[in-house]
Order: sequence, then structure tokens, then C-alpha cells
Amino acid sequence: MSLGAFGRLFFSTTTASSGLFFGVSKMAASISTGSLFKVGNAASPEVFTTLAQVQEIKWSGYNRKTVDVYTMDSSYPTRLIGSHDPMNVELKLLFDGGLAPHEAWRTKLLAGTAGNYQIVLSDGGAYQVQFPGLVTKFEIDALTAEGAEVVANVTIEITALPTVTP
Repeated sequence: MSLGAFGRLFFSTTTASSGLFFGVSKMAASISTGSLFKVGNAASPEVFTTLAQVQEIKWSGYNRKTVDVYTMDSSYPTRLIGSHDPMNVELKLLFDGGLAPHEAWRTKLLAGTAGNYQIVLSDGGAYQVQFPGLVTKFEIDALTAEGAEVVANVTIEITALPTVTP
């Protein structure tokens, strides 16, 4: 997974100089431009098609619940790992009702139809997240007199743990 601008701190001792050397080792970074959101066609084998005009993809990522366990001989709980919190993906796209894939979000929401989706980072496709989900929200942002673009927001609730590649 790419960590963007984050670096890895390392410590090493040097024999030629005095003591400890502190340095930052830069990791490869991926930029979001060129990342893709793809929609599966439910065929076998499934083919994923890139969704046009996506401005933003937000994946809530992994979260786990914890369970506090108390015993009579301790005033502080023991924490156990619990189930996964539900995950979702939010999309922001320049909406064009004339594009069938854009109109399909409303249809999927009203029908309660599940689908398969992929997020492909701009690192040449090396990092991908694939997941099944249900569309739980489709909305058009405020339309303004200034003539701003028409933006649609879509929320997909992930229904099983995503498959992450690599």
C-alpha cells in the first residue's frame, strides 16, 4: 500500500562519525490522478468497466470493534478484538443523466440491486480493492444560479470484506 508523503524513520549507527544518525527513507508515492472506479457487469467471468467523470472516491477503510472484558480482580478492562465495522465507499461525480452508468446508480438504489466494484489506484493497477456492495444513497448536489457543474454523490455499503491486490 502506498503511504503518499509519509516516510519511514530509520536509525543507524555510523563508525566513522560520532554516534547515532537519524534519517528519513522516502517511500514510493502514488498520486490520486489516474485512479479509477470500476463497475462489474455481473457476468461470468465478470468484466469491470471504468465509471466516467469521477471526481472523488472515499473508502472508509478497515475498522474493528473492540470488546471490553472486566474481571473481579482487575480495575482495568482487557480489550478483545471484535467484529469488523461496516465499510462504505462514497463517490462524487460530475453527473450526466444521459450516461447510462450514471443513471444506473438511481436504478440500483431503488431496486436494491447488489453489485461488484473495484477501486484501482494510479500505480499501474498494482493496488486494487474489489468488493460487493449495495447502493444506499444517490443524491444530486444543490443546483446554483452561478452555473456550477452538476454533482452526484453515491454511497455504496460494502457487504463483505474487500479483496485487496497485491
